[in-house]
Amino acid sequence: MLSFHHDAEEQMMFPALNRGGDEALREVVARLAAEHVVVHDLIMELEQCAQILIAVPSADNFAATQASFADLDRCVRSHFGYEETELEDALSVIDIGI
Repeated sequence: MLSFHHDAEEQMMFPALNRGGDEALREVVARLAAEHVVVHDLIMELEQCAQILIAVPSADNFAATQASFADLDRCVRSHFGYEETELEDALSVIDIGI
């Protein structure tokens, strides 16, 4: 679902915001797109940790998986908070067609 959300933003919402917004909004969109890369990397890390945990169930591997999930959770919450704060006004005035 997170990948779908980011793909929809990158393919539909971000281009519309870049076309209809000013330089400050384009900078916000660029930051959000860069954060998508970080989120994707954290998802891949969590997947790898989970696969290792499945193959070798141990307290250390569980702790690594738990830490990876916590990193992803923290990053996503921060990303969504920034996104909601920075895009609220723009989304109310720019027609993005979604």
